[in-house]
Amino acid sequence: MRVISGEYRSRKLKTLEGLDTRPTLDKVKGAIFNHLGNLCDKSFLDVFCGCGNIGIEAVSRNSEQVVFNDNNPEAIEVLRENLNTLKVESDRYRIFCLSYQELFKRIDGQFDFIYLDPPFACDLFLPCLQLIKEKEILRSEGEIIIESEVAEVLNNPWFVIRKEAIYGRIKISYCSL
Repeated sequence: MRVISGEYRSRKLKTLEGLDTRPTLDKVKGAIFNHLGNLCDKSFLDVFCGCGNIGIEAVSRNSEQVVFNDNNPEAIEVLRENLNTLKVESDRYRIFCLSYQELFKRIDGQFDFIYLDPPFACDLFLPCLQLIKEKEILRSEGEIIIESEVAEVLNNPWFVIRKEAIYGRIKISYCSL
C-alpha cells in the first residue's frame, strides 16, 4: 500500500496483517481523488479509516484537516505509525478510536468530504447516513463517498447518489444532500 499523489507520493504505508482491514486499491483510490479534485481548504472525515490509507491520501493532497476514526485500537496504532513515519504535522489531523455512533456524537463542525468504508456485510451504511443527516456533519455543498460491494443497495431517504463507479467487486458511490 502506498500514497499515490501529493506531498507524500510513492511513500509506503503499513497495514494490519490478516483480513481485519481491507485497504482500498490504488486504482480505486486514484479514481476517487481524481473525482474529488483540489482538496486545498477542504475538510475530510474518514469514518472507518483502518490504517489510514484514504485519509493519508487526503493529507498528501493538501486537505486542510483530516479526521481519522476506527474502532480497532490496533488499526489506530498502525495509523499513528504511518503518520509519524511520513512526519505529518499533528495540526493537520485528528484521530479517534470510537464507534461511528460515538464519533458522530463527539465531533464538532462540518466536513466537505465524508468517506464511508465500513466492514462489508455489516449493514452500517444506512445508519451512518441517517446520523450524518441528523447531526448535520456534511456541509451543504459536501459529498459522501461510499465504498461498498457491488451488490450493496444504497437506497435511502437522506441523500442522493450522484454517481457510481464499479471496480471489480467494489462500488464507489458519490452522494450529496
